[in-house]
Amino acid sequence: MNDKKHLVLVMSFLAALISPAFGVNALAKEHAPAEEVCNDVSECLAKAKDLIDKNDYEGALPYNESGCRHDDAKSCFLLGLQYETGRGTVQNYGMAESYHEKSCNMNYAPACINIGYMYAQGNGVSRDLSTAANYFEKACSLNDGKGCDNLAQYYFETKDTDKILHYAEKACGLNNDKGCLKVAVTYKYGLGTAKDNARAREYFAKACRLGNQSGCKGANETGR
Repeated sequence: MNDKKHLVLVMSFLAALISPAFGVNALAKEHAPAEEVCNDVSECLAKAKDLIDKNDYEGALPYNESGCRHDDAKSCFLLGLQYETGRGTVQNYGMAESYHEKSCNMNYAPACINIGYMYAQGNGVSRDLSTAANYFEKACSLNDGKGCDNLAQYYFETKDTDKILHYAEKACGLNNDKGCLKVAVTYKYGLGTAKDNARAREYFAKACRLGNQSGCKGANETGR
């Protein structure tokens, strides 16, 4: 190939690189910082919620991303949920854990609970009930009833009866129906405490008032 033809080919290649389809614009777009789609966190959350309510999870994704970049705990949690469930994006447990962790570190209890579930079930991580319990404990320390109930359940499964009642009572005090049910069961069967049918019935009844049908059945079956 003579020098003239070689020069023409090189120029053609360079022209292609700077064309709108293949060139600098495309490369710049690929490596550009993420575009902010909302001006503040409250706007991000409102937009994301509206789109999620319409089942437009793909549309909600950039709003949750933007909110999370601004260190909004709920946005990070919602973004983690999207990656965890594969709604609006490709399912990616590693990304889910990362965003839930960021949210949990900002003391958003539902995110701590979701990481706990991931470890309890082995979703994208090695199954580790002890690590799951640590996340549930943090959620419980943030006064989340579900976190306290999950921790009580962990101690049910590990047969640490001394701790079941403590965490179940806290969950019930936070109006978690399953927590109330667990307290009732501990009193009915004397798990880590003396049997007490009157107290068992009291907690069964509260679980019932909170909408738990097993609580209603227990209240009816447990003698006064």
